[in-house]
Amino acid sequence: MEKQGLLATKEAAWAYYIQKCRNNLHVVIAMSPVGETLRTRCRNFPGMVGAEECACVLTRGWACY
Repeated sequence: MEKQGLLATKEAAWAYYIQKCRNNLHVVIAMSPVGETLRTRCRNFPGMVGAEECACVLTRGWACY
């Protein structure tokens, strides 16, 4: 941490860790658009689809197992 100009304290290490997580953490959520479930989740959790950092990717087909 000294290389990056940070003090070697617990607080500085924790702040560095949190900043790295915020910059590099990516979450992928896959949901089927069939039925009311997706609409309900979008209504209950608007941050999932309304955030600037959010990208909604729609696919044409879903795998059938």
